Amino acid sequence: MNTPSKADSWIGHFIDNNQRYRLDARLGGGGMGDVFLATDTRVGIQVALKLLKETLVGVDELTKRFEREVTISAALKNLHIVEVSDYGVTSQGNPFYVMEYLRGKTLGKLMREKQYLCVEETVNIISQVCEGLRYAHQGVPLRHSDGNSEHIRVVHRDLKPDNIFIVSTTGGDLVKILDFGIAKVYGDSLEQTNLTKTTTFLGTVRYAAPEQLRGDKEIDGRADIYSLGIIIYQMLSGNDPFGFSTQQRRSNESSWMLAHISAPPIPLRQQPSCKYLSPELEAVVMRCLQKEADHRFTSVEELQQALFNAANALGTNSGENLVEGTIAQVHRQQPLEIDTQPNVYYPPQVDETDVQSIPNSRSPQEVESESSSKKSRLPTKLILSVSIGIGVFGVIISYNFILPWFALQKIEALSKNGDFIGCINQAYKFPQNSYYYSKSQGYMQGCVSQVMKKLKIFMMKVDSMSVKRKRKKFPKIFLIIQGLKRY
Repeated sequence: MNTPSKADSWIGHFIDNNQRYRLDARLGGGGMGDVFLATDTRVGIQVALKLLKETLVGVDELTKRFEREVTISAALKNLHIVEVSDYGVTSQGNPFYVMEYLRGKTLGKLMREKQYLCVEETVNIISQVCEGLRYAHQGVPLRHSDGNSEHIRVVHRDLKPDNIFIVSTTGGDLVKILDFGIAKVYGDSLEQTNLTKTTTFLGTVRYAAPEQLRGDKEIDGRADIYSLGIIIYQMLSGNDPFGFSTQQRRSNESSWMLAHISAPPIPLRQQPSCKYLSPELEAVVMRCLQKEADHRFTSVEELQQALFNAANALGTNSGENLVEGTIAQVHRQQPLEIDTQPNVYYPPQVDETDVQSIPNSRSPQEVESESSSKKSRLPTKLILSVSIGIGVFGVIISYNFILPWFALQKIEALSKNGDFIGCINQAYKFPQNSYYYSKSQGYMQGCVSQVMKKLKIFMMKVDSMSVKRKRKKFPKIFLIIQGLKRY
């Protein structure tokens, strides 16, 4: 991998056979390439130029993947997808392509600056991402080198905040999707390119759909919807859906994979900053996070419409003040009408001289009878109050001790029977304020350890099978290795 110092050695150089692009500064980079701010000397404008890393130039598969990224990005002509304008190879043999230079910030940077975003800003950004994805998922014509064209559908597969760019314009924020480097492409009849036919995981684990992590071959636009669900959840709450940030739990790729595949996400409105959200908006986000693709929205258009409908609902059913920096109603076509006159009841005015003239309709006997009946009702009220108190106390005891105890017994039984995934699922649901919470988490940690051991054993078996296949394919090499081991 190129270090920034090696990549900086390109600054000041001219790229292209006609020396058209001058590299002025390094903007950033990823696993495959470095992105530079460049000047198009032919028209005198600034552009962004992505250059394949020098260490990868000789790797045929990665070079083809880079070229494939260019082909896909150039075919996706949409306002909400970064525009690719040129492609070429340097005199040193480094493939590159030229994009529009965007002035703004990534969604990832915006989220690092703010603890969380309001509903209006979240819906505005995600709806524009949905517009770009809708164009890619529905498909575009792709022209081949032989002159023929084919209709292709594209699944991004690596949506994350750092691949969503926000440009400030006079008309508001304009959102664009970046980096289709590991996109999955489908033609009218079959999937294109063998580069995507691999069991190796590609993408960012934190935002990957369960079917990507399982290595499923049939992956469609609903995988992008799952990634959007993680992003929306994080935008609204400032936390992840599995409690890694709020519960100060250690997180690595293995724990994220396990969470995506088996752990139920925490309901959105249980997050401290999300109590004001409407149940409708919570339902939209939680539907995106369903483990099975069939249970999510069928398309990004459906998700976009559901977001608009949920955003039109009030932030709270009671109309109370919302969290600081948020609004109760996103679309204000019908603003709330506030009555400026206080609704106060004033009793009718009675003159003191009229008080003496008001006849007393009750006799002294009736007044005495009413007083005695009130005294007789006192023990009844006392008994009723005590009964209610006992009932409430019983509910508290049941909720905090009895029911959690039964749940703990179930977790213990699942752990002893070897159903580690079931044990983990039950432990995630365990109420945090209960007396037995720490014990439940102890069982969960033990089950997580067992699952990780099984994963390691499985990966060792896979590696062993791979070695056996290579031994059959290259028997002489392995004979030499075995001979060296004897010495």
